[in-house]
Amino acid sequence: MQHKNLGARVAFENVLCKQETKLAILCSIKGEELWFPLSNVFQESQVRKRGSSGTLLVSEWIAWKKGLVRNDSWEEDSDRDSYWNVDAYYGAD
Repeated sequence: MQHKNLGARVAFENVLCKQETKLAILCSIKGEELWFPLSNVFQESQVRKRGSSGTLLVSEWIAWKKGLVRNDSWEEDSDRDSYWNVDAYYGAD
């Protein structure tokens, strides 16, 4: 699985959307199933609806929160973790 850091955006190739809700999509990425809030999925992303596949274009922050990329400056800032818990908000595991 390759990803490209596009500044505030990160692109992941060969991603499949398995489920969708009004607020989020469940994607198969890097051998895991992860929920992504649609507010962090860019309009240009090929993956936005159930059954779609291709390149997933998400914010760098959500990619970091999901453990898909590293950002050393955010890892040092523990307050950034506490202000919004995406998984709790969307009810994902």
